[in-house]
Amino acid sequence: MRKIIILLLLITKMSFPNVIFPFPKELEYGYLREKIPNHTLKFFRKAEKKIKKGQVENALDYYQDAIENNEFFYSQWGSAYCYMEMDLNKQAKEYFEKAYSVCDTVGSFLNHYAEFTAFQLQDSRMAVYLAAEAFRIDQNDQHLMLLIDTAKKLGCNSRVENQFKLLINDFPEMVNLYIYFASFLSNIGKQAEAVEYGRKALILAKDPFYLKLIVYILTNNGYFVEAAQICETLTNSYKKSVHTDEAWAYLEYKQGHYKNSEFYYKKALKGNINIQNFLNLARINHFFHNNPKKAIYYCKSALQVDRKNTDAYYLLAEIYRKKKDLKTALKFSEKQLELLPSHSQSWYYHGKLLYEQKNFSQAVKFFEKAVVLNPEIMRYRYILSKAYARAGMKEKAIKTYKNYLNEPLEDLWKEEKMLIEKPPIPKK
Repeated sequence: MRKIIILLLLITKMSFPNVIFPFPKELEYGYLREKIPNHTLKFFRKAEKKIKKGQVENALDYYQDAIENNEFFYSQWGSAYCYMEMDLNKQAKEYFEKAYSVCDTVGSFLNHYAEFTAFQLQDSRMAVYLAAEAFRIDQNDQHLMLLIDTAKKLGCNSRVENQFKLLINDFPEMVNLYIYFASFLSNIGKQAEAVEYGRKALILAKDPFYLKLIVYILTNNGYFVEAAQICETLTNSYKKSVHTDEAWAYLEYKQGHYKNSEFYYKKALKGNINIQNFLNLARINHFFHNNPKKAIYYCKSALQVDRKNTDAYYLLAEIYRKKKDLKTALKFSEKQLELLPSHSQSWYYHGKLLYEQKNFSQAVKFFEKAVVLNPEIMRYRYILSKAYARAGMKEKAIKTYKNYLNEPLEDLWKEEKMLIEKPPIPKK
């Protein structure tokens, strides 16, 4: 009967998805051996094996068997995970709630529940509450990162800001709270407050990772001397730390010292293979050193670590566009589009490549999709009207953007030129 119900639930799905969310380590057999009765362990072991093979529906059967054998927390959690992977959010929500009613004191579970609530249900109130409660249990950085990600995804900045302040009031000596709150404030444009909390964190910070983040916050706001002093502290105390090299690299980059920045990013890579550092080196060589060969090398190095890194594909498309190799640029843009089909900018960018190739009728299709995904961006409509006109669809062009139809298209690649950063104004 259970299999029949599951098949009926899946009947409306176009395809059965493979595992999307990371499998929680707290559901792994090795972790559970000392947590649950021996007679239920076999079900979790079998479920884990099925999940590793991508057979989520079969794994669900074993979690249900564990429930029938009176294990009610981890089995409910596992069932919620399986339903989430199967894109059956109503059932996943039901089982998350059941697990929560049994146990609400496991931080990793609350974090997982919060991720589901934020990214699948898009319920900012519940997601922020759960992430904050998870932090109250174990004070782990991942919960603070989730708060920031939830604000980015759902636009609930005021809710997240208020929750950070409540947490700081409850844990006034926790340096990670000040660090992540400062990063969050910087993200939402409250730079003066970001610096204020960054300096508060500095009083408590000892860990090189946290010191590096403070350097980032101060550097973003032009406090180069203060940031350099922290970098000197890192050099004196943590000379061989990758965080020390990354702090120096970022400080030099933001001051416009791109050769020095490249030196430190390359040094950091010797200590740890980091995708972001490969991408930073690619940007430096593409935007500032005009060295496409090295920029391509670093992008492809990033892709060796993560074949699905969309930033690397975008940079490769941009590099080949600048080289006037639109055929190759389109190939990399297509890859980015496959990975980000719901992002309007991916469609818009691909359309611009086709426009420059003078393939106006094809460009129209991609611009139209960008407008559907994000109708509020006026520039999408502006460029679409131009593409309609060049493709001979004058009536559609006029209807789409009458006011701009007769204006010259001054810069098709205006957005890409804005990626070339200017150093902030130094402050004392």
